[in-house]
This record gives sequence, structure tokens and C-alpha cells, in this order.
Amino acid sequence: MTHNSPSITDILNDIITSLSSINLETLKFAVGVSGGPDSMALCYALSEWANHNDNPAIYAVTVNHGLRSDAADEAQSVGSIVNQWPCIDHAILTWDGDKPDSRVQETARDIRYTLIKDFCLEQEITHFFLAHHQDDQAETVLFRLAKGSGIDGLSGMHTESVLSDTTNLVRPFLNIPKQDLID
Repeated sequence: MTHNSPSITDILNDIITSLSSINLETLKFAVGVSGGPDSMALCYALSEWANHNDNPAIYAVTVNHGLRSDAADEAQSVGSIVNQWPCIDHAILTWDGDKPDSRVQETARDIRYTLIKDFCLEQEITHFFLAHHQDDQAETVLFRLAKGSGIDGLSGMHTESVLSDTTNLVRPFLNIPKQDLID
């Protein structure tokens, strides 16, 4: 972490307690975990936060798009790591069915969010955490600029946004550089 930066756990604690829509007594949340350093850092920090705050289990959700032959094994590997952390219950969501020949990444993103929405509804998840960080934010703004987005699109991602009628997306790391998460 850069000098004098707050810890990731401190950042999460501040964000969780300040979310306007949160009721700590009925809090039920999940975190997207790909196995990369950013999502693993977020999952670990949430695990530690929950462990010190008597919180119920957190679902760590990995999406297996089935686009690569080793994707299922990678998802299982992520689960074997995160299930060792306190308060974590790993779930793998799998995209079954035909895969497109074009616009693969865009379609995979749409399917991923559909799978996550359905899971959150099933499990009554109120908040779904994602590890998008400062570098992702800059990439999003540049991508939208290149596509001719208007002012709203150029504002980038928000720390909290709506996933569905019952679930909010939370991105607590938008102001943290990826290198700090790796460190």
C-alpha cells in the first residue's frame, strides 16, 4: 500500500457501515471472485471483516463461462483457497449452453450478470461486491470516451449501483490502484 494509505479492511469497514441501504441485522452479501489478486484481496478483506463483526457467511461467487477447457478446474481451485478463510461459502455459477462465435466477451459479461442476478435473488443477497479498482475505472472511462459516450458515461463506475430490485453492486476499491491490492 502507498504510504499513509488506510488498510483495505478499514476501507471496507467504512464503506459497509456507510452504505445508505444497508441494515446490518439483515445484511447478506456476496463477492465476485475470479482468482485474480484484486478479487482475492476483496474476498479476504470481507472474510476478515465478517469474522470480526459476527457476520453470517459471505458467498464468494466464481463464474465459469466454459469458454476455456481449464475454466472448471480454475473455478474449483479458487474455491479450495477461499473456503479456507473464515465466513466464506464458495459458489460456482456455470454458463451452460452454446457459446457465440462473435462478441464473445460482451455476451459473456451479459451472461455473467444474469447468473449473478439470479443467484442473488435465490440467496436473498442484498449487496454484491466487486473488486473493480482505480485502474479498471480509468480503463472504463477511456473505453467509453473512445465509443463516444456522453457525460454520464464518462463519469465511470459508481461505488454503489443497482444490480436488481433487491441487490446493489458495491465497488469499494475504485480509488485504490491495482498495485496496492497486489501488495
